[in-house]
Parts: sequence; C-alpha cells; structure tokens
Amino acid sequence: MFQRPERAYVVAVSSARRRPRMSLRRSIEGLGPYPSLLLLALPIATVEPLKLAAVALAGKGHWITGTAMIAACYAFSLLIVERLFVIVKPKLLSISWFARLWEGFVFARARLWRVLGLRPDRDSSAPSPRPKHTQPFSDRRSPGDEPQVDTAKAPTADAGQFDRRAF
Repeated sequence: MFQRPERAYVVAVSSARRRPRMSLRRSIEGLGPYPSLLLLALPIATVEPLKLAAVALAGKGHWITGTAMIAACYAFSLLIVERLFVIVKPKLLSISWFARLWEGFVFARARLWRVLGLRPDRDSSAPSPRPKHTQPFSDRRSPGDEPQVDTAKAPTADAGQFDRRAF
C-alpha cells in the first residue's frame, strides 16, 4: 500500500536531531592540538574550583546545597569533560609533552592496578590484557616442531576427551 506519514516524520525528526551534535563533534575534531587543549582546559578550569567551593559551602553548614553542588560538578565532569576528552585525545597526543605525560599516567595506572591485584577496565589507551590460554607469537611452536604424541594418550573416536598438549 503506502507508507504512513507519521513514520516518515519520526525518521526525519530523529535524523535532524543528530545533525547538530555530529556537526559540533566534527568541528571539535577539526581543531588543532593547542585549541583542543584550550577547549578541554576551559570546563576543567571551571568545574574543579567549583568542587572546592562546594566542599567549603558544605563545611559552613549548608551540607545539602554543598552535596548537590558536588554531585552536579561530578556529573558535569563525567558527562561533558570525559566526552570532550575522548573527542580531542588524538589531537592532544600529537603534542609531544602531552603524549609523554599521558604515557607516564597510563604506565603508573597499570602499575597501580598490578600492585593492587585488580583488573584494569578496558580503556582504549591501555593495553588490553591477553587471555591466559593464548601465548605470544614468539612462544608458539614452529610448523616443523611437532610435539611427540604418546600413543597411549592419543585421542580416539569414542573417547570424547583428548590431550590438549598434543596439539
């Protein structure tokens, strides 16, 4: 028959809502390394002092207002600054001193995770942990180096189990 006009309207509206967000992202990605650093520094320079002011406000007895202010600052940091950092991170890593600082931070964070015995989260900047059952490429056997298979432990069709070391 024919398509309902409501459905076409919903598709047009939802794609129109995405356009400003995507164009803003593209314009941010189009910035150079130092303008990207300035763009990231502005919200950080605004939010961090507000957190201290919120603590001072809570210390003067306005603990509900201070707590709400701290929660709003952390939400802003989490939702806006983190998203902005993900967008500008490739540009920032093109600055040599920032790349060295970032590499040092990632190394210290990974070392702290190892010392504490915790598993790090899957961050794109951190090396991903390799599963225990895989081996690095250099430790794998070469094609001519076949393992010796004991005939007593050789897999059979009816056994259902086999020795993993043979393969």
